[in-house]
Amino acid sequence: MPLAPHGLSWRRSGAPRYLLPLWLSEIRDGALGALAELDQIALWQQRALAGMADLGGSNPARLIAALAARPYATAEDLAHAASVSRDTAERLLPKLHARGLLREITGRGRYRLWAAG
Repeated sequence: MPLAPHGLSWRRSGAPRYLLPLWLSEIRDGALGALAELDQIALWQQRALAGMADLGGSNPARLIAALAARPYATAEDLAHAASVSRDTAERLLPKLHARGLLREITGRGRYRLWAAG
């Protein structure tokens, strides 16, 4: 159940007739937030595809689609999801990063985690 980030209804005690409307409101807010995030990912995917259009082959688009489905992932996870080799993923991820389409969020040289956006 998507709850609003600051949803506190589950921590409160009281009569269900008072808590149920609060809980339903938090579910609505969480669902709206999730929809907004999905819209952001779709916009990122369009921007990434346009930004990598000069590269040949289908691998960039496959990797971008995998990142859109899984906005935080390792190179190995993305290689598996995109059905490309790990070497291919590790070669394309820095290109996406250099073009400002991807962030590396761990700050490491190994076992890095990449984020769309």
